[in-house]
Amino acid sequence: MLNDKILTKYRNFCVLLLVLPLFSFFSLSG
Repeated sequence: MLNDKILTKYRNFCVLLLVLPLFSFFSLSG
């Protein structure tokens, strides 16, 4: 259960790292 929680947190962190640059890029170009 604990391992699953860590995995979910890690995946959310990776998604955030991927989305943040894209979001800033679109807001800058927009």
